[in-house]
Amino acid sequence: NELRKELNKIQYEDQGIRLLLLNVQKSKGPSNPTTPLIREEMKQVDSINAIRVQQLIDEFGWLGESKIGSEANQTLFLTIQHVDDLIVQEKYLPLLEQAVKEGNAEAWQFAFLTDRILMNQGKFQVYGTQMIIGEKPEDSYIVPLQNPEKVDELRHEVGLEPLNDYLREEDMEWDLEKYKANIPRILELYEKRNSKNN
Repeated sequence: NELRKELNKIQYEDQGIRLLLLNVQKSKGPSNPTTPLIREEMKQVDSINAIRVQQLIDEFGWLGESKIGSEANQTLFLTIQHVDDLIVQEKYLPLLEQAVKEGNAEAWQFAFLTDRILMNQGKFQVYGTQMIIGEKPEDSYIVPLQNPEKVDELRHEVGLEPLNDYLREEDMEWDLEKYKANIPRILELYEKRNSKNN
């Protein structure tokens, strides 16, 4: 019970700072001066939470929903997903994969973390879970895909909705032919982002 409470509190912090960022961006625009301050605070929250969650996973393993409840179980994934540390993400991906096989985590969580790692490595993603949202609509794009023709099939295998339904939440759309036509521009934007991050 104590562990569940602690993890639920971590998730509250994780989601709370993101909700604040989203609300500020929607009400004041993405380029307002408050946004970088919130992003920096979010980075600190993520870093502190990740240290604690790593300690818990290392001690107890990837605890399933039956032991700590669905919300606390999801916190394990969210914290590793959100930490700005590729080494940490790569370390826990195999543990998450094993947890999925044992029924202690969801396949879609493995898909999200896999794509996040690939994006952070500057590579093409598999499941289409990662997108870059620019200040202007034309600067928003889906991170390049390894197999765009089969992305919905791959998403279905891990329990994710069709890509077009997912992208609609960000006022984007999935059209295979448009994606292929736009891939030179997408690659240009993606390479710029990667060179900036390295």
